[in-house]
Amino acid sequence: MSTVIRTIDGDIDPDTADVTYCHEHVVLDSPTIALKFPHILLDDPQAAVTELSECAVIGVSTIVDAMPMSAGRDIMSLAHISRTSGIQVVCATSLHPDRYYGPQHWTNHADPDELADLFVADIVEGIDRFDYTGPVVQRTSHKAGILKVATSGPVLDDRDRRNLTAIARAHGLTGAPIMTHCEEGEGGVEQVRALGELGVPADRIILSHVDKNATVERIDELLETGAYLEFDQSLRQPASVDAPSIPLIAHVVAAGGADRLVLGTDGARKSLWRVHGGERGLAWLYAGYSQLLDEAGIDEHTREGFFIRNPHRALVMESP
Repeated sequence: MSTVIRTIDGDIDPDTADVTYCHEHVVLDSPTIALKFPHILLDDPQAAVTELSECAVIGVSTIVDAMPMSAGRDIMSLAHISRTSGIQVVCATSLHPDRYYGPQHWTNHADPDELADLFVADIVEGIDRFDYTGPVVQRTSHKAGILKVATSGPVLDDRDRRNLTAIARAHGLTGAPIMTHCEEGEGGVEQVRALGELGVPADRIILSHVDKNATVERIDELLETGAYLEFDQSLRQPASVDAPSIPLIAHVVAAGGADRLVLGTDGARKSLWRVHGGERGLAWLYAGYSQLLDEAGIDEHTREGFFIRNPHRALVMESP
């Protein structure tokens, strides 16, 4: 069985990925974002190089860029940022929440097979230079390494089920891992159940944003699914051991789930980046949050699992 992590500049041995952030946004650049969501507009590649270079200095080697197709992803900018900063990038494919498209967008009029074909092409052929924003497709050498699916909450709607079906088919054809977007932290159990019915094992799924509006009871439900849990709210919470996510992480460890927890910043806004005046910046997750976890009694070996061992298992491509 092939066990590699697919980055935009080629496949790497999981053991060489080192410190890994599992949910980042390096480029967010589209007319819809500029008009409707300007606070998350990230359209300055040089600023991204500066921010990620700080991460590289403290030992971060790999990130997952979680922006999927035709919603602000720019593969050429992402490749430049990766090479210039020295950070390896695993790029996502598939679809973001519907608010980034709209009812007339082509993504709302394609069937599961058509979508799955595009997802597979991003992974095995190369991502379109124009990110499917027009009638011309020019595939690059830069390939996606993870499938991402967003649902709208704890009750799956027709769009959610269509997208989950497409994702499951693409996973079956490529062996790529799956990351989900849990809207406001909800829907993870339903996502794992639906994907399981479509043949996707739970240990090939990473559930994002699960520490958003979370409770111990909800975390326990998610642990029971067997999926990976991704905590990514640290930059939005106080820099203190009293921050809401830290006791939840301690609970996961105490419950025996430490080997299924990964971390990211979901740094999808300028206010979180130091280069744009943010207080902590993306590097703080490894440099600063680790210290808070230490203060909370989480030992170094366990913390290394969050940043190194667990992401390496979660992100591998498995031969279909």
